[in-house]
Amino acid sequence: MATDRTQPLFFGRWALAALAAAVVVLRLPGFAVGLANLDECDFWLFGRMVRAHALPYVGVADIKPPLTYLAYYAADLVALHHRLLAVPLLGVLAVLLTALVLRATALYRTGDEVVGIAAAWLALAAGLCEGPSVNAEILMNLPAAAALYALARAERERRRGYDLAAGVLAALASLFKLQAGILWPAFVLAAGAPALRAGPPGSRRRALARTATLSAGFALPWLATGLVCALGGFFEGALDWVVRRNLFQISSAPTISLKAVLPSIAVALLATAFAWWLALRQARHPADGFERGLLLLLGLTVLPVCIGRRFYEHYFLQFVPPLALLGAPQLARLARGYRDLSRPRRALLLAFALAAPAANLAFTLHRALSGEYPGQDQKARAIAAWLDRHTSPDERVFMWGDYSAIYCLADRLPGTRYMRTTPLVGDFDPLHLPEGFDFRPYRSERDIALALADLRANQPAIVLDTSPADVHRWSLFPLGKVPALESYVARHYRPVGQPAGAVVYRRAGPGEPPPP
Repeated sequence: MATDRTQPLFFGRWALAALAAAVVVLRLPGFAVGLANLDECDFWLFGRMVRAHALPYVGVADIKPPLTYLAYYAADLVALHHRLLAVPLLGVLAVLLTALVLRATALYRTGDEVVGIAAAWLALAAGLCEGPSVNAEILMNLPAAAALYALARAERERRRGYDLAAGVLAALASLFKLQAGILWPAFVLAAGAPALRAGPPGSRRRALARTATLSAGFALPWLATGLVCALGGFFEGALDWVVRRNLFQISSAPTISLKAVLPSIAVALLATAFAWWLALRQARHPADGFERGLLLLLGLTVLPVCIGRRFYEHYFLQFVPPLALLGAPQLARLARGYRDLSRPRRALLLAFALAAPAANLAFTLHRALSGEYPGQDQKARAIAAWLDRHTSPDERVFMWGDYSAIYCLADRLPGTRYMRTTPLVGDFDPLHLPEGFDFRPYRSERDIALALADLRANQPAIVLDTSPADVHRWSLFPLGKVPALESYVARHYRPVGQPAGAVVYRRAGPGEPPPP
C-alpha cells in the first residue's frame, strides 16, 4: 500500500468513511424537512393505500413501476412507520451502495484501488444535480450500477451467467423507473457489435449468443412481474399506468416552454460539470470495449432524460453510473498528480471539484431554512392542520389539486385512486404552464369517469378544493371547468371550512340536504 506521503488526497485508507460522511452531510436537509419532494409523498401514499387494502394500479394509481413503491413500503415497515426517518435513510443507503458498487466495478476492471475510490467519489459528484429527495432515479441507479458490474465481468470472463445477471439487473432498474430500460438496448448493442464486423473465428456467434442471453435476462423480471400482477388481479391496471401512460400519453409537449425548463437544465449541467469534464476527457481515448459501451450508454441515456421535455433535475441522475465509471481513470490521474501541480493550479482544480458540493449543500440548506420544501409549505400545513382537527384518521379525503404533501402532513388517505388529480386535466405540471392556460381541450374524460366512479363507491367524507388557494398553481384548474365533478360535489357535499383559502366540503349525512 502507498504511504501516507504519496497517497492521493481523499483517496487513502479513510476514503470510504469520508465518502459515507459526505453522503450523510449532503442529504442532511432531507432529515430536517421531512418531505423533500412531492414524489416522496406519492410513493409513501401508494404503500399506505396498499396496506389499507387498495389494489395496486386499481385502488391507487400512479405511473411508476412497482419496485419504487415496494422500496418505500419496506422502508416504512422497517422504520416502524416513522416516515420522516425511513425515507431519508433509504436515500443515504441507496446513494452510498451505488457508489460502492461502482467502486467495485472500477476496481475489478483496473485492479487499482485509487481508480475504484475515484468512481465512488464521482458517483456522488454526478448526483449533485438534485437535492436530498429520494426519487426513483436514486433507487434505480443501484441495480443499474450492479448491472454494469455484471457486464464488466461478462466482458472479461466470457461467462454467460454474468450476461444473464446483467440483463436481470437492468430489468430490475427499469422496474424502479421505466426509463432505465435504456440499459437493455445499450447492453445489446455493445455486446452485439462484434457480430457486425469481421473478427476471430466464433466471435460473431459469441456476440449473438451474448445479445440473446442479455435479452433473456432482461425479459425474466418483467415476465415475473406480469405474472404477479395477473395473479393479484391488477395486470390491466399495471399495463395501463406503467406502460401505456408512460409511453403513449406524454401530454406536456404541446404546451411546455423552453423558458420554464432552462433553469433545471442549467442547474443540472453546472452541478455535474466536473464529472462530465472527466468523463469526456476519457471518451477521447476509450480503453476498451467496455468503455465504448459506457459511451454508448451515456449517449442513449439522453433519450429518456429528454422524453416529455420536462427536464426535472432528478432526471439527470440517470447519468450517474456511466459518468462515474468513465471519469474514474481521469480523476485517479489527477489525484496522483495533484501534489506535482503548481499552487495556483492545485487551487483551481480543488475549487472546480468542490464548488458543486458546496453549492448543493448551501442551496439545500437555504431552501430548508426558507421553508421551500413541500413539507414546509405554509398553505399545505394550514390545510393539513385543519384536516387533523376536524376529521378522524379513518376518514378519507378527495383532494382536487396537485399537492399530495397535504395527505402526508394530515396523515389522511385519498378517497379515490388519484393521489393527485393532474391525470384528469392533461397530466401537466402546473409550474410549467403559462398564465391563463385553458386545460379543457386536454381533459381526460376517462379519468374523470373513473374518479366519479371511485367517489360513488367510496363516498369519502371530505372533498378538498385547493384551486381557490392556488396551492402549487392549481388556480389554473378551477373545479368549475370540470362540470361533472363540480355537479357531483354540489349534490352530495356542503362547504364546512376555508383553511388557507382552500374550500373544504363534507359529505351530507342521511336526511341532511346539501346546499342548494
